[in-house]
Amino acid sequence: MIIKKIAIGNIDEAFIEDRLTSGVNIIYSDDNNKGKTVLFQGLMYSLGNDPIFPSNFNYKDHYFYSEIDANGIKYEFLRKNDTFIVINESVFQICDNQSELKYFLNENLFSLPIIVVV
Repeated sequence: MIIKKIAIGNIDEAFIEDRLTSGVNIIYSDDNNKGKTVLFQGLMYSLGNDPIFPSNFNYKDHYFYSEIDANGIKYEFLRKNDTFIVINESVFQICDNQSELKYFLNENLFSLPIIVVV
């Protein structure tokens, strides 16, 4: 799986990271609290994982978008709270919760990575 694009936004602000390549990508800044962690938490959240955002980040007010390449096929994911949209060249699927999304993906596309917190 190759991550092509990650986006997070709401009515007031948005951030799109589309400079990712198929090689190693290093996300850095000269300071803390610039969004590096939220960016990757947003990626995993858009793909169906539970929210693990910092307590001061109101994720329920944001949309989370990701574009990935899996086995040469482009997939787009859009999530707002518990509603997901999955798009590729032959699919436009709306899922109303995580379980429905994971079932759809496992049955029709591929298994998603998960984050294990210890």
